[in-house]
Amino acid sequence: MMPESLCPICSANIAGCDHEILRWSAFAGEFEDSALRRRIRSLERRIESLVVAALKRGNPPTNPDLLGLSKIALEDTGEGDNEDLEANIDGAVRSYVLQVLENLSGVSTSREWNGLVDLNEEPTLVFWAEEPERVEQALEDRVRELEFADVQSQLTEQT
Repeated sequence: MMPESLCPICSANIAGCDHEILRWSAFAGEFEDSALRRRIRSLERRIESLVVAALKRGNPPTNPDLLGLSKIALEDTGEGDNEDLEANIDGAVRSYVLQVLENLSGVSTSREWNGLVDLNEEPTLVFWAEEPERVEQALEDRVRELEFADVQSQLTEQT
């Protein structure tokens, strides 16, 4: 019999708790069904579009986060290789969002393995928050900061 999984915030059985906000399965390479999955994907797409726009303009972004994402996207990408570029952007943005989420105040993480013993296996990251609405707002605010920085960067290019 499997032991009951308990919420690290309220100690309730996770089936009866709203504190679990996101699950990222590194093994499957995708988000599992969870409270913020759709919202996170929407935020990722917005960040991806900022990186693509910056790369198309040809001028490096002034925002350090966007600059870092742009550099990662260009790593190991052959000239004109849009498929590799898209994969690099997707991977870089996903790592960025997971890192931002993990570092937000009020968010805790746990790692779960699928039960098979495999030393090379990546665990499923589970994110928890006492106030999921605050976490969602903090993520939205971070994306808005990036969008604002991108607009500022474009204005600087025009002058």
